[in-house]
Amino acid sequence: MGATTAFLNGVIDVEVYMEQPQGYKVKGKEGWVCRLKNSLYGLKQAQRVWFPLLKPFLEEQGFTVLQSEACVAVKVIDGQLVFIPLYVDDLIMFAPSMEFIKKMKKMFQDRFAMKGPGELHYILGWEITRNRAKRTMFIGQRKYAETVLKRFNKQNRKGCKMPSTADLKLSKAICPTENDERQLMRSKPYRAVVDSLMYLMLGTRPYLAYLVRECSQFLENPGLLHWRAAKRGLRYLKETVD
Repeated sequence: MGATTAFLNGVIDVEVYMEQPQGYKVKGKEGWVCRLKNSLYGLKQAQRVWFPLLKPFLEEQGFTVLQSEACVAVKVIDGQLVFIPLYVDDLIMFAPSMEFIKKMKKMFQDRFAMKGPGELHYILGWEITRNRAKRTMFIGQRKYAETVLKRFNKQNRKGCKMPSTADLKLSKAICPTENDERQLMRSKPYRAVVDSLMYLMLGTRPYLAYLVRECSQFLENPGLLHWRAAKRGLRYLKETVD
């Protein structure tokens, strides 16, 4: 579930002024401006002032925000551990029973306007499919993979069955030394491709690890052979998107 217009709850921490909104101008004071008391979407500090509001609220409810991972709040209720991972204005609730989940939902709904209180199916490029009757849960990233292929215009290209060849060994020796090749590589989204493959690797495709390790060593000065290896990762993604 998520907080509706979450950033509007945050109290602004510096002086910020804005023109009077259309339809709200005060007669005789058309040249005056408004000083913001609360945050607005579009301000650079909008996200930052939201968390200092959320953290004390969680602590008031008995949760502890982990020092090692500030986006995770935990609490022990009746000897049972419950925890809430946070991502900006979205949150996920984990608990051993629906009774605990309902209590946590009410806790947030009493304080904030909330939306989407149903079961989790998709977040941050992750798809969650759960069968309670069979007690199974499947996690996938198909939609994210399709988005990656479309982003780099590879959705209609021929795929391949392996992310890399067995003898793949990239090195600094094949980094470009001539300005022509360097200029050409500046037009290639090498870093973005490697980053996208890494996100998939850290999620549901660990078998991309070797390719990502090899390619990620040359982000600053990749050559055409590095680029070819990265593109093969996309071809493999096309072949195995399902």
